[in-house]
Amino acid sequence: VYWTDASRNAISVARMDGQYLRNLITSQLDEPRAIVLDPPNGYMYWTDWGAHAKIERAGMDGTGRTSYVNTGLIYPNGLAIDFTDQRLYWCDAGTDKIESSDLNGNDRREFIHQPGTHFFGLAIDDMHVYGTSWFNSYIYK
Repeated sequence: VYWTDASRNAISVARMDGQYLRNLITSQLDEPRAIVLDPPNGYMYWTDWGAHAKIERAGMDGTGRTSYVNTGLIYPNGLAIDFTDQRLYWCDAGTDKIESSDLNGNDRREFIHQPGTHFFGLAIDDMHVYGTSWFNSYIYK
């Protein structure tokens, strides 16, 4: 199980039974939020609300950390991977957008901009992208 911990500014991993807890990343985090795994490619991606909002990527063992998206973000939240199209989707409560890029951080695209929604959660299935609203508790499809 992988998770972000905003109170400790850490990204950690452990077995389902809690054994073998390991802190993978503990530096230069400032409000880490969502995390999503890309096991076929060996990466994890996470959002960070800090003073300089960003999305980052590292190997699932915490090595090879790199900035993924670091412009045009305010409160990046939910993350989801479309494994068919090889795209990472994210939502941002501050910009009221859902965006995506390829898994290397290129070809950034705006999927939806819905002022006043404050998108927070995100999910993808075979046909649709779903975003939850922090403001009105709706689910958008």
